[in-house]
Amino acid sequence: MSEVTAESRGPGIVRAAGEAAAVCLVAALVGLAVNGSRHRPIDVGGPVPTTPESCQAPPVEDARPVPFIAPALAGKRHGQAGVLFVDARPRADFTLAHVAGAVSIPADDPLTDAAHLQALRQAQLVVVYCDRPQCGLSTRLGQRLRALGLADVRVLAEGWSAWYAAGYPAQSGGEL
Repeated sequence: MSEVTAESRGPGIVRAAGEAAAVCLVAALVGLAVNGSRHRPIDVGGPVPTTPESCQAPPVEDARPVPFIAPALAGKRHGQAGVLFVDARPRADFTLAHVAGAVSIPADDPLTDAAHLQALRQAQLVVVYCDRPQCGLSTRLGQRLRALGLADVRVLAEGWSAWYAAGYPAQSGGEL
């Protein structure tokens, strides 16, 4: 039985380390290229945010949870009379793409638009959404809408990303 020594496996380890370094370098370059092509690139070398900027929302006085609605159920209700989808993301994100027929009411909007208020009060079900799961914008806006007296306000579980990934109706541009 022969003994394996560092000298006998040295060239293989050096080669494997070189290949691993090359893979890491290529992955880093691809990551930087993808980040540079994003609508909102991440600040490389800056502090790492704990919550995406577009999902941060100030706390509210009424901390009662707003119930969630699953994307599949929301998809079935989409287009029905009395159902209104509300995009809580910044207007630029809404313009880029949103649930078909949704209205844009950013979470920090003062809710003074008379047309939006009338549509909200006439809706039997209001589905509020933002980018992804745990996005505070939709919850914050949902709580504010309940405070206005809207009876059935729900947050789209998993947000816009799940809606879009499931292939439910979407559009870009449109009325704010």
